[in-house]
Amino acid sequence: MCSIIVDIGGDGADSSPFLEQEEIVRRVNTLLAFADQIEARVTTTQERTKQLRQSILEQAFSGRLVGGGLGW
Repeated sequence: MCSIIVDIGGDGADSSPFLEQEEIVRRVNTLLAFADQIEARVTTTQERTKQLRQSILEQAFSGRLVGGGLGW
């Protein structure tokens, strides 16, 4: 990830804006990493859901979901 920090404080004597920009970039990078983790979990969960759905449909159409004690 590329970070761009621009010193807009004038002659550079006041480093406060620069330090604030560094902190903002650090926080944004942290949040983007967190978003990447969430995206990976969502993708994994979607794949598991798809597999479960397919498994349930396969069992339903093969008659394996019919309960023995339900009187069907």
